[in-house]
Amino acid sequence: MKAVKHIIIALGALVLAACGNVNMVKDGTLDYDTSLTVGEAFENYRYFDSVAWSEFETDNGRDVVQVDGVFTDEYMTTQPAFQAFNGATLKVQFIVNKDNTFVLHNISIDFEKKDGTNQEVDLADTMTDNQLDTMLYELYNNEPLS
Repeated sequence: MKAVKHIIIALGALVLAACGNVNMVKDGTLDYDTSLTVGEAFENYRYFDSVAWSEFETDNGRDVVQVDGVFTDEYMTTQPAFQAFNGATLKVQFIVNKDNTFVLHNISIDFEKKDGTNQEVDLADTMTDNQLDTMLYELYNNEPLS
């Protein structure tokens, strides 16, 4: 019976530890806009149907928190660049540092094509840092992304 209690306590600690980095990012702020938490900005973005948070570790041991925002059907039909697709998910990744801070790591969009296949576009490959900052600014201000 004691062994079962120890296993349950250990599993609980693992779950809390995993949620710790997600919660740290969700409850944190970005330097250019400290009026909203990262979680508030993503979870209240009017062009997302749903938002999911996850965490994983890279091959070299970095902790990464990822937020996936699924765009609404309205957004998909009103934004010309998105009309050729059935759906799209914005994926934003944050690296969690050893000092319990985090930094933006990557932004991509996973498009669902009309034929059912997916195409992921790494926005860092196609946009400047200034354009990526503008996109996050738009998200924080509940505006369509340019």
